[in-house]
Amino acid sequence: MKFTNTLLIGFTLLLLVSCGQTTIEKKWTLDDINIEALLKTVPDENKAMMKNGVEENVAKAKGKLVLDFQKGGKVVTENPKMDETISKETGTWKLSNDSKLVTVPIADMPQDFTILELSKDKLIIEPIVFVSSTLVNIN
Repeated sequence: MKFTNTLLIGFTLLLLVSCGQTTIEKKWTLDDINIEALLKTVPDENKAMMKNGVEENVAKAKGKLVLDFQKGGKVVTENPKMDETISKETGTWKLSNDSKLVTVPIADMPQDFTILELSKDKLIIEPIVFVSSTLVNIN
């Protein structure tokens, strides 16, 4: 499950929703994943199996997978596992000088995300490598 969630975060577009100021420094939770965009990266013969697995994992992770961007560059991720427990990881995040790219450690590896939209209640980020998911603020 951890690998699958890493895949979902690392290879997907993240839509995050929040309230308050226009800043990435908030606690965000998974709300949705653009499965069709993700499937564009998968060979045709694997799409049906991948779609079923992703849909099941999104349903389990929705509202539970958390990215908490804290002041000072600290990030805490909460990742649901197959046994229904939550794995917490702490690392540092970095925003590019132009505020268009955020780097987050996923499974101890830096992952770059393009910031497509940031408002007081929504953040949409897209991994440089692949495709799509949605998160909402839980503060």
